Amino acid sequence: MAPLLALRQKSHFSPQAIYVLLQKPLGLGDLLMLSPFLLELSARSHALPVFIVTEYPEFFTIPNAQWIGPEELTAGRCEHALVLSPTLSWKHARYLLHAGWVLGYFLSDHLMCNFTRSTVRYNARQSHYFDRTFPISSILDALWASPSAGPEYPVIMQEPFRAVELPETYCCIAPYSNWPERQYPKDSWAQVIKALQKYFPVVLIGGRAPAELAMAEELAQGGAVNLVGRTTIAEVAGIIAQSRIFLGNDAGLSHIAVLSAPASVVIFGCVGGKQRIPLDSELAAHIRVLGGGSSCSSFPCYNGFSRPVCNNHEQYQCLGSISPEAVVDEALSLIEECG
Repeated sequence: MAPLLALRQKSHFSPQAIYVLLQKPLGLGDLLMLSPFLLELSARSHALPVFIVTEYPEFFTIPNAQWIGPEELTAGRCEHALVLSPTLSWKHARYLLHAGWVLGYFLSDHLMCNFTRSTVRYNARQSHYFDRTFPISSILDALWASPSAGPEYPVIMQEPFRAVELPETYCCIAPYSNWPERQYPKDSWAQVIKALQKYFPVVLIGGRAPAELAMAEELAQGGAVNLVGRTTIAEVAGIIAQSRIFLGNDAGLSHIAVLSAPASVVIFGCVGGKQRIPLDSELAAHIRVLGGGSSCSSFPCYNGFSRPVCNNHEQYQCLGSISPEAVVDEALSLIEECG
């Protein structure tokens, strides 16, 4: 595809629309970590309509942008449009032969473009997640206005959850991750829940995956309120925002929490936490990241695209080395610090 794209180099830039590809298996966290770029793009696109192409429902607002499903992005719509892929996904490569103008990561971590030259490469192991959009922004700088002073983050849409009356004060925990390389051990979560219940009730949140539902049911036997699989994205965002503190793995709900919870403790495994939290000092002041990557010679093992494979004799030691006591201490300390 790359040689074919080279033959379709454009000498002028005149798209009629912009489509930003953010399709699964990219998760909620990917959309949120790239949200500053989406805000910047929509602010600088002028009269060009911007479409966010994803299977997820709209759960934060990007002014002047419309959310659409992948089935709506036909070859005909691509023909006279700029198609952007701000992060690598093989699903996005199918648009290369149809798009009038392309910009982004389609086949590798090298930035691909058919209307200007670029030799930028993104280092997924070392750089912050948002860094992959800086090269895109630099190209857009040459086309449109200068960038804003710094990354801005959107407000997550929230709805009240009325099916269950929640405690007045509670700790919110999302204990599940679909990758074992990001999954804090279930037994350790059970100890964290038991310890925190001495201070306030614990509310469990999460999605509808069978493994997630089974884990939550087991963890809730100690008395936690189990709302896993019972909420919409907007409802779970409201539950997080009303909590005293949020705790979770490196997963989508944690990325909602770091933008909306009064305090957050996030446990990272295969990738560094500092490369995933918001680039905003006020938000970062309410976030603590825990990870045991320093104990692993292969850390970080996530390359930004392929699921990592743990080669250690003691698997997932980056997660198992974090004691429940350390998690609880970090949570209580952060609550005190945040008032």
